[in-house]
Amino acid sequence: MNEHFWLGMAVIFISGALNGAFPLPMKYTRQWKWENTWLAFTAAALLVIPWLLAVGFVPHLQDVYRGVPGRALLAPLIFGFLWGIAQVTFGLGISAVGMALAFAVVAGLSCLSGSLVPLLVLSPIDLFRARGVLLLISMPVLFAGLTLYGMAGRRREKEQTPVAAAAGAAGMSFMAGLAICIFTGVFGSNINLGFAFSGSILQKAVEVVANPVISTYAS
Repeated sequence: MNEHFWLGMAVIFISGALNGAFPLPMKYTRQWKWENTWLAFTAAALLVIPWLLAVGFVPHLQDVYRGVPGRALLAPLIFGFLWGIAQVTFGLGISAVGMALAFAVVAGLSCLSGSLVPLLVLSPIDLFRARGVLLLISMPVLFAGLTLYGMAGRRREKEQTPVAAAAGAAGMSFMAGLAICIFTGVFGSNINLGFAFSGSILQKAVEVVANPVISTYAS
């Protein structure tokens, strides 16, 4: 148990570092249009690499999908589609308000929504236990932070010169960018919802792969 715990923590730290660094190439491709940069990112990160991981680590992947009812495949497909929309708006949010602010808002809302919804649907009794109480406590803190971000953004807009304001995100206002980040944060939680509500696929993949960690690539 302890071995898996520390392995999981190591994976979380590495994933966090990589996730925080993925927009850095945008600083060196300013001559590209935003659409071109984000197309390269989405093609690699959301299409090519996931399928390579699934095919490479889950043997008999076709048998996994054939062994579950078609209805079981619908939920992860829908959640994946909604999450894909969030990845597009994520890029717009970064362009509008900056990488640091976009990450703070999107990550906070995604973690909250992605944890709270499965808890309410799959195990509502846990809402008043330790992890549920911690989630409830985090909500006012998060909303207070969003309010302060909005106030700071309005103040920054008033202090900017017209030329500097027009240079940012094709003239998009800070509040519009913040709204995009909030939308992205809520919809970004669909990646966890896809895992949470695709139990039959994971169970079938575990039967085939005999490894709960690697089996997640199938969904």
